[in-house]
Amino acid sequence: MRQALILVTSAMLALTAEPGDVAVRTDLNKSFILVTSPASTLGNWQELLSPTDAVQSVNGKTGTAVLDNTDVGAPSTSQFTAHTALLPEELTD
Repeated sequence: MRQALILVTSAMLALTAEPGDVAVRTDLNKSFILVTSPASTLGNWQELLSPTDAVQSVNGKTGTAVLDNTDVGAPSTSQFTAHTALLPEELTD
Protein backbone atom coordinates (compact mmCIF):
# COMPACT_ATOMS: atom_id res chain seq x y z
CA MET A 1 0.00 0.00 0.00
CA ARG A 2 1.27 3.42 -0.96
CA GLN A 3 -0.10 6.78 0.14
CA ALA A 4 -0.10 10.09 -1.75
CA LEU A 5 -1.08 13.61 -0.66
CA ILE A 6 -3.40 15.02 -3.31
CA LEU A 7 -4.75 18.55 -3.76
CA VAL A 8 -7.46 18.04 -6.40
CA THR A 9 -9.48 15.31 -8.11
CA SER A 10 -7.52 15.58 -11.36
CA ALA A 11 -4.28 14.83 -9.50
CA MET A 12 -5.84 11.77 -7.86
CA LEU A 13 -7.05 10.44 -11.20
CA ALA A 14 -3.58 10.99 -12.70
CA LEU A 15 -1.85 8.81 -10.10
CA THR A 16 0.02 5.71 -11.09
CA ALA A 17 -1.70 3.61 -8.45
CA GLU A 18 -2.74 0.04 -7.85
CA PRO A 19 -5.64 -1.33 -5.83
CA GLY A 20 -5.03 -0.77 -2.13
CA ASP A 21 -3.19 2.52 -2.61
CA VAL A 22 -4.54 5.50 -0.67
CA ALA A 23 -4.95 9.11 -1.79
CA VAL A 24 -5.22 11.70 0.98
CA ARG A 25 -7.24 14.60 -0.40
CA THR A 26 -6.09 17.72 1.41
CA ASP A 27 -8.70 19.82 -0.40
CA LEU A 28 -11.53 17.71 1.03
CA ASN A 29 -9.86 16.54 4.24
CA LYS A 30 -10.75 12.98 3.23
CA SER A 31 -8.90 9.84 2.18
CA PHE A 32 -9.75 7.47 -0.66
CA ILE A 33 -8.57 3.93 -1.42
CA LEU A 34 -8.30 2.57 -4.94
CA VAL A 35 -10.59 -0.46 -5.05
CA THR A 36 -9.94 -1.55 -8.63
CA SER A 37 -7.96 -0.35 -11.64
CA PRO A 38 -7.69 1.95 -13.41
CA ALA A 39 -6.87 4.82 -11.05
CA SER A 40 -8.06 7.27 -13.70
CA THR A 41 -11.72 6.31 -13.05
CA LEU A 42 -13.24 8.27 -10.16
CA GLY A 43 -15.72 5.47 -9.38
CA ASN A 44 -12.82 3.13 -8.60
CA TRP A 45 -11.87 5.23 -5.57
CA GLN A 46 -13.77 4.61 -2.33
CA GLU A 47 -13.80 7.10 0.53
CA LEU A 48 -12.32 5.75 3.76
CA LEU A 49 -14.75 6.58 6.52
CA SER A 50 -13.36 7.61 9.87
CA PRO A 51 -15.22 7.47 13.15
CA THR A 52 -16.26 10.81 14.55
CA ASP A 53 -14.35 12.17 17.51
CA ALA A 54 -17.56 12.81 19.43
CA VAL A 55 -18.03 10.75 22.58
CA GLN A 56 -21.54 9.28 22.79
CA SER A 57 -21.49 8.33 26.46
CA VAL A 58 -19.20 8.12 29.46
CA ASN A 59 -19.82 5.55 32.17
CA GLY A 60 -23.47 5.30 31.08
CA LYS A 61 -24.04 9.07 31.08
CA THR A 62 -24.91 10.97 27.90
CA GLY A 63 -24.87 14.65 26.99
CA THR A 64 -22.60 16.78 29.15
CA ALA A 65 -21.38 14.07 31.50
CA VAL A 66 -20.05 15.11 34.89
CA LEU A 67 -18.45 12.24 36.78
CA ASP A 68 -17.71 12.14 40.47
CA ASN A 69 -15.70 9.73 42.60
CA THR A 70 -18.55 7.22 42.95
CA ASP A 71 -18.79 6.92 39.15
CA VAL A 72 -15.20 5.72 38.83
CA GLY A 73 -14.58 3.95 42.14
CA ALA A 74 -12.27 6.63 43.50
CA PRO A 75 -12.11 7.78 47.14
CA SER A 76 -14.03 10.90 48.06
CA THR A 77 -12.20 14.16 48.55
CA SER A 78 -12.41 13.77 52.32
CA GLN A 79 -11.12 10.19 52.14
CA PHE A 80 -8.31 11.23 49.82
CA THR A 81 -7.14 14.18 51.91
CA ALA A 82 -7.28 12.09 55.10
CA HIS A 83 -4.31 10.08 53.84
CA THR A 84 -0.78 11.38 53.72
CA ALA A 85 1.23 10.80 50.61
CA LEU A 86 4.78 9.52 50.96
CA LEU A 87 7.68 10.95 49.04
CA PRO A 88 9.74 8.40 47.08
CA GLU A 89 12.64 8.68 49.54
CA GLU A 90 10.27 7.83 52.40
CA LEU A 91 9.30 4.48 50.91
CA THR A 92 10.89 1.40 52.41
CA ASP A 93 11.11 -2.13 51.10
